[in-house]
Parts: sequence; C-alpha cells; structure tokens
Amino acid sequence: MDRFGEHAEPLVTRHAFDTRDTGEAEEFLRAGYAENSLTITGAQGDFSFAHSTVTAPRFSCNTLVLGVDFASDTVVRPDDPITVVEPLRGRLAHLDSDYPDAYTDTGDVVLAAPDSPIRVLCEGREMTLTQLHWPDVDAYATAMTGLRPGGLTFHSLTPITAGRARHWLRTVGHVRDVLADPWTADSPIVLDQASWSLAAALLSTFPSTATDHATDPEAPSVRGDASAATLREVAGFIDAHADRPIGPTDITGLAGMPVAEIIEGFRRRHDRHPAELLWRARLRGVRRSLLDADPAVTVLAAAAARWGFTRLGRFRVAYVQAFGETPDQTLRR
Repeated sequence: MDRFGEHAEPLVTRHAFDTRDTGEAEEFLRAGYAENSLTITGAQGDFSFAHSTVTAPRFSCNTLVLGVDFASDTVVRPDDPITVVEPLRGRLAHLDSDYPDAYTDTGDVVLAAPDSPIRVLCEGREMTLTQLHWPDVDAYATAMTGLRPGGLTFHSLTPITAGRARHWLRTVGHVRDVLADPWTADSPIVLDQASWSLAAALLSTFPSTATDHATDPEAPSVRGDASAATLREVAGFIDAHADRPIGPTDITGLAGMPVAEIIEGFRRRHDRHPAELLWRARLRGVRRSLLDADPAVTVLAAAAARWGFTRLGRFRVAYVQAFGETPDQTLRR
C-alpha cells in the first residue's frame, strides 16, 4: 500500500452478467447464491436475466433485473452467504421453508431462508440483494452480545418492525455510496466499517438468537468491571493499530469479553467510548500523513478515506476542532 491507500489489486471489484438462456441463468444463481431450479411462469420467449455485483472483502451489493416471472425451488447451504432481498419493482413470496411464509412487496426487505429449502415465487422485474459472510456476522453477534460462537440463528424472514426495515435500507444505501466513491472504496478501514455497519443493521432488523440474548431479562447485566490493565491494553491496541481495520471482534479477542463490557468499563472509568479513542487516534494519523505528504500530488479526500473518514465536510470540522487549523492548511505547511 502506498501513502494514498492505493493497492496493486483493487479491494472492490465489479462484475456484470446477462443472458436470455434460462439454463445459464439457473447456473449463475446456483453458483452465486444457492442450489436452485427455475420454472418460468411467464412467456418463455420474454425471458431475460441481467445481474450486476459490487464485491468487497466481506460483503457484496448486487442488482438483479428479470424479464419474466418465475418460481425457484432453492436450498440455501450452511456455508452460503446471508442474503437480504429488496424488490425494487414487483413482489416476492417465500414459501414452504422452515420459517413462516413471507410476502414481500416493492420497497420491503426479506431475508433469504438460511440453511433451509424454500420455494420462491417472483412477480417482479428488479431487486437488490445484499450478501454478508455468515462467519463474520456470527462473530459480530458473539462480540456484541456474548452469544456463544456458532449460536446465531434467525427466527423469521421478515423484519421486526417497519422502522427496522427502513434502517436496513438506509444502511445499505450508505454502503452503496461508499462503494461508488473511488477513494472510500479503496480504503480497508472504510470497507471494514461498512461490513460491521451491515452486520449491526442485519441483527437489529431480523429477529434472531442474538436479539434474544441481547434482550433476555435474565441474562447477566453489563457491569463494566474490566480491569484497569485490560482497558489500558485495549487503549494501547487502538492507538497502535488505528491505521488498520479494527472491529468488535478484535476488541473481544484482545480483552476476552464482550465489547459491551469494554464500552461500559471505559464509560465508568474514563467517561469515554472506545470509538472516541479510535476517532482521535485516526485524526492524529491523518495529521501525520498530511504533514509528510507532498501537497502537489496529495488528494485530501484520499488521505481522509485512508484513515476511515468518508464524509469530507464532517472530517474538516472535526479536524479544525482537534488541531485549530484546516487539513488544507496542514497540507500546505
């Protein structure tokens, strides 16, 4: 990686596929999503299939456009990604699975049945599909709630509330904006933040064992009794590794306890949140980068994104508050 955060190989890749052959479409869906067999319910001669995908290291955002209605008998394998579908035009029915039947209209969201056979009826023309790696989501649930590793299962294919569904859609919209920006899409820190944002939104949107664990009134309360030595170790780790992706699983692995305990420990002992420590460490990192950079060739947006700052306006305000000068002034020193 060079000082602008650029890589020999791109972190985000883009791919497009289209066909008018049902066999090719079926094979594409089988390879990318789950075992399935398609039955065209519209006019066979009208069939068309177009798929575009943007893939990051831990997730992907996809768009599927169809020219005809179809039915699909699908089996989601245990190692398949977690997929959330939003019909942009049309509607879907998810039937005959291990979950309650789900009917999804334009603008709704639905979870593709994890590890279950299901019959999907599609009366639609366009949909988005957001995919996350199951082990990453499971690890996030463990770190945030204390759920045992491998203990994540979902109870329903539909969101807990309409408000939670809207939150999911807003999160996906923000992540798609991140992927569309050439500077943020090349930042490992930003992409890591995006993956954790999607995992958090997923677990707050769809009912699961993580939801149960987090809301169980008989579960042990968060006491925040992490030792001073543990908190110092976490703070030192954050400061030393601020130039790299840091997520909840890293903190849990270091401290040996759920992130909630660490957060509460910092609140009680120092009246701070670990995210604030990371924010400040990354602001200092940007400043060091700008002081060392050549102003003739440095792009401020790229320098900010390398340290995880995706919104340049907010970054400028925070930078001035921290250092008493604009990042442009630092760069021109």
